[in-house]
Amino acid sequence: MNEADTKDREFYWAWALHEENLLTNRGNFFLVGQSMLFAAFASLRATGNVQLRASIVVFGLLGIFVAIIWLGIGIGHYKLTRVALLDKLVEHEPRYLVPASSRRKTAILSSNFWISVIVPFGVLIAWIALLAV
Repeated sequence: MNEADTKDREFYWAWALHEENLLTNRGNFFLVGQSMLFAAFASLRATGNVQLRASIVVFGLLGIFVAIIWLGIGIGHYKLTRVALLDKLVEHEPRYLVPASSRRKTAILSSNFWISVIVPFGVLIAWIALLAV
């Protein structure tokens, strides 16, 4: 292995670690934000005060807006960055075994796909259901 290969391997490994950190931190940020919105929504709704109906709708719409942003960022990160990065990482770091499900069409088996796409989609559906009742 020559020096260029070693530098490429180190570069892609560092980039992969950085992307994992971004995914984790972004997921935590959005989960905390959505939790606060759910708590505010539930508190306002529990009062039963008709005058607060507009506030309840605003919190619900804000929750939907944040969930759409989270979903868009997650899909973009997964499709545009993660799949290409893992292909490069496998090419330059043979010790890093990535299941085919993380890189290819059966991505639904990947935990990163669940964190990036399924969880935000579920939160979006929950907000829509809460506003519908």
